Amino acid sequence: MKQYPMRLHPAFKDNLWGGDRLKKDYHKQTELTPLAESWELSCHKDGCSTIENGPYAGKSLADYLREFPDAAGIRGQEFPAFPILFKLIDAKDNLSIQVHPDDAYAMRVEGEYGKTEMWVVLDCQPGSKLVYGFKEPVTKEIFQAHIEQNTLMDLVNEVEVHKGDVFFIASGTLHAIGKGIVIAEIQQSSNTTYRVYDYGRKDANGNPRALHIEKALDVTNLEPYHPQKIMILCARKVAQRSKHWQIAVIFTRTGFTFLGKRGVQWMKSPLKGFSVQRERPYCVQRERPYCVQMKRR
Repeated sequence: MKQYPMRLHPAFKDNLWGGDRLKKDYHKQTELTPLAESWELSCHKDGCSTIENGPYAGKSLADYLREFPDAAGIRGQEFPAFPILFKLIDAKDNLSIQVHPDDAYAMRVEGEYGKTEMWVVLDCQPGSKLVYGFKEPVTKEIFQAHIEQNTLMDLVNEVEVHKGDVFFIASGTLHAIGKGIVIAEIQQSSNTTYRVYDYGRKDANGNPRALHIEKALDVTNLEPYHPQKIMILCARKVAQRSKHWQIAVIFTRTGFTFLGKRGVQWMKSPLKGFSVQRERPYCVQRERPYCVQMKRR
């Protein structure tokens, strides 16, 4: 196996809610319009990255890793296929309110892994929001009734976002990216999505876009999501863990700002001159424990 730095050509998606910022701001070259997603690192059958340079140019990343499984590393070889998918998303319009199943349900029903994901807000218009779980605990019957009555927005938790915000979305969490947001997403290699509400939109053929109500009722976490507390470990801060990846933040001289619920609080890290600031309770005096913001100071 010849190892060398590989440049990957992404797989593009033209979902109806997309825009043109991935072309304008990130110089993605494709004739697809709109351009909603750019799958930068993917071995998924619905959109696989292709090697652009070197002796394996033109070969899909999935085929390369099947031929040279050691290239995925020791942990990567524990999975039947490369477990991570990284993409860029341009939401010119609202995405559908949706949910992804966990591994057990997805394997049994869909034949692939479920989907836990993490978002980094690269840019957003002022006042942009996303849907993140429910405001309060609900029953399956209440959830279904609001879906049928087109009043689901009365139940969901809307969060105003800012450039640099980071969100962890566990499988089973009801969610949606709102319009005006550009996001970098790291996720499990899965394309299983159960739409719950889609604003009455129609596809290119004039038909209502499919919803997946029964499956969504099976897998949605009906409690507001409460993620793990942020832990500071020496110079490394472990923000979130999943069995597929671990997100760690290394303190540098630029510093990082973490959003919490108790106002502004500077916390000295073990490294001299480095610190963490907890600040800015999230809108309407509701807590914002699930968001991490990286900010220079």
